[in-house]
Amino acid sequence: EPANYFGRETRAADGTTSRDRLQKLAETALRAAWIPTRDLPKITSGDALGVHYNGNAQLAIGRRYAEAFAALVAADSAENSAVPAE
Repeated sequence: EPANYFGRETRAADGTTSRDRLQKLAETALRAAWIPTRDLPKITSGDALGVHYNGNAQLAIGRRYAEAFAALVAADSAENSAVPAE
């Protein structure tokens, strides 16, 4: 499903979308994570833009954020424990 606003996907001159750039940043930056959400259902009525998630999707997003955060904390802890104390 393409990202869109009022049914239009916006691309920069290089062909990338804001989503593309944010995903790349999250995948390459230290202490950052990418949380996929395009597979989750949106509200089907009362949302003129079609961008809002239903309740179950919001819960799934929360779980994904929690899992990603836990993985970042674990990686940071492992990195810090490998550094000898002064």
